[in-house]
Amino acid sequence: MTVAVPLEELRAELDRRSAVVYLLTVADSGRPHCVAVRLGWRDDELEIRTGTTSARNADARPGVTLLAPPQPEPARAAGEEGAEEGAATSGYSLIVDGDVTAISMAPEGGVVVRVRPTHAVFHRPAQGPGAPVHDCIPVFDQAEGGDEKT
Repeated sequence: MTVAVPLEELRAELDRRSAVVYLLTVADSGRPHCVAVRLGWRDDELEIRTGTTSARNADARPGVTLLAPPQPEPARAAGEEGAEEGAATSGYSLIVDGDVTAISMAPEGGVVVRVRPTHAVFHRPAQGPGAPVHDCIPVFDQAEGGDEKT
């Protein structure tokens, strides 16, 4: 089944999660480089303040990935307003692929990398013996015209 998922849903999901996520870039050696970063939004792009190594990697290889770890179950009681928000995906990591669109020096230090999200999935490992290796829920895939893929 293919269902279009607007970018606003990805924004809402990232906003529900911790402000700290992991940015993965690729070094000159081909090895992954992973750092904890804070996210912000500017229009429909993510703004990520990071260090010079991540910025250098992103400049050389502009395909990057963000990983938001699973979130604890919502603490609200059943029936309470907002109790269901994020509950279905709280046990999943959110993985977002994107393309770097700009890199600039931050006035207060560090570097700001802007990323246009292109693909996102919720991911979790198998839930028991004999279960599939993973259990993914596609969220957003810009490469396929903004359609969700299953």
